[in-house]
Amino acid sequence: MKKQELVKLLKKEFTNKEGNIDISGLDFGDFKGGIILNGIKSKGYIEQSLHSNKGYIYQCRHSNKGSIDQSDHSNKGNIEQSEHSNEGRIFQYGHSNKSEVMN
Repeated sequence: MKKQELVKLLKKEFTNKEGNIDISGLDFGDFKGGIILNGIKSKGYIEQSLHSNKGYIYQCRHSNKGSIDQSDHSNKGNIEQSEHSNEGRIFQYGHSNKSEVMN
């Protein structure tokens, strides 16, 4: 199956009553490789939440004309955020950290 055929299948089989493609709850728990979700394009919104991961989560080079909202993360390793370019405001609050904060 080609990727665009998968896109058509997802639109047909996984569009909910609100008109959103919902593929929530996919369980790759026994898969030892990475899961790569690069280059996704949408005129609506992209929601990512409730991920559970034993490796690392890598996000970079997002291009967005709306807002980016990240909240309620729980992490035992490091959180690194760098090289953001923004024309709006940046809000950061409510962080709890047991190690040093580096700027």
